[in-house]
Amino acid sequence: LKGAPEYAMVDIVVFTRVASARVFLDPVQHGRPVILFDKDGILVPPRFDEAAFRRKLRERLRGIRLRFDLFQNLPKKEVFRGNFLDALSMYQSFTLSPFVEVLRMRHCPRRHAFGLRYARHDFPPKVRKALERLYQVRGLGDIARKRREAERMFRATVKGLDLGS
Repeated sequence: LKGAPEYAMVDIVVFTRVASARVFLDPVQHGRPVILFDKDGILVPPRFDEAAFRRKLRERLRGIRLRFDLFQNLPKKEVFRGNFLDALSMYQSFTLSPFVEVLRMRHCPRRHAFGLRYARHDFPPKVRKALERLYQVRGLGDIARKRREAERMFRATVKGLDLGS
């Protein structure tokens, strides 16, 4: 990479015969791999089981909803105590992160666990702008207001989410 731009990198994965490389072969999650050496032809993308995936997603959503409801008191409590850093941490962890995951379940379910990675590609502009606004806070009062707004948006997103039955 001598002379290459600062951000250029080569992503190489080497597996032993017993290692499971199949997770890296999902083109939806990781792009289409360029396989240079596979003399036995074992690097075949896994077959995607839509029904099993939807079941796991519904189970994950149930857990997210329970934790969301259980932990919304934490950022509120830290705002009340006047602890900006703790309030910010709790807001990001227990309000924004689960909100981002349910947004991903709606807009790009196969990458529901990617957090904000690829948000530029995976979310419509209106959703990206809303997230940018919610993440940019200017103090305890702003955290309190935006947490309430994020909670409303979370509930609306969950209510409109169709993960099949």
